[in-house]
Amino acid sequence: MITGTNSGVIAKQLEEFSLEVERRLKFMVEQFAVDIITAATENTPLGDSEKFAGFYAARLTNNSGLPDEEGVARGAWVVGLNGQLSFVPISGQNTGAEAIAEAQMDIQGYVLGQDFVIGNSAPYIGDLENNYSGQTNGQGIMQPALTQIQAAIESDLKRYYDAG
Repeated sequence: MITGTNSGVIAKQLEEFSLEVERRLKFMVEQFAVDIITAATENTPLGDSEKFAGFYAARLTNNSGLPDEEGVARGAWVVGLNGQLSFVPISGQNTGAEAIAEAQMDIQGYVLGQDFVIGNSAPYIGDLENNYSGQTNGQGIMQPALTQIQAAIESDLKRYYDAG
């Protein structure tokens, strides 16, 4: 709140207010991005390294560069600043939590007004979407994730701002 009476005090209060608004807006974007990554990872199935042992072993023999265990698709959800997505093949049972933690770190570099994207560049995410849809009443990964994303977009983003 601006309460000063002389120009020096008012200028200082305006600067403090501007910094506070910027901090809150950045926090709002950060929390929104984390919510989207969380929804996406929750809707991406985790493979089964015992059931599909042959599939994971083939990753090593065909030099795919992918680890020989589950979790790559779930862990490949990322936040990319300036429209660029990176793919770092992480794997294991905890890749959803790792993707969320990585997104929290990556979005820290966000500057107000900057474009960012959220996506998954695992080389087989499209195949997984098509094959998994038979197990989820035809909804696959994307439809449930998109429903959650739409809910986040339509939610009161001011709650993020106020929490900042």
